[in-house]
Amino acid sequence: MGKFIFDNHDFGIDEDRSNWSIQNGILSIEIRGDDSRVDAIDEDSEISSLLYAPYFYARGLPVEERCEIEVTEDILDEYDVAMYALEHYDVLPCSINLGPKGLRIEGIMEQGGFDYPIRFEITDERTDLNAG
Repeated sequence: MGKFIFDNHDFGIDEDRSNWSIQNGILSIEIRGDDSRVDAIDEDSEISSLLYAPYFYARGLPVEERCEIEVTEDILDEYDVAMYALEHYDVLPCSINLGPKGLRIEGIMEQGGFDYPIRFEITDERTDLNAG
């Protein structure tokens, strides 16, 4: 399905617990990393305290079928765009790109004065992005 890169560690994607859809012009995303990859985190890494894989979510964003969304503070005031990694954190800046064959998300999660890059590359063979 794709990659879930957080602080240069690829968590993969738990396909059974991840999904994204556009229904009636509203985008919903929940991307969960694969818990089995947590043990591979380097013990010297800033994210070595994770007990399970993080997940990213965006809920209720109004969108067109194929577009790029630049998440701003104003958007965060009205919609959920965040990452859960032992706690919930805003992802800002964040770019969400919806293409005909998938989804790409890039952003920064700030925690404790550190900026952690995140990147998702999800290929999706559906041609109808409105399919759930």
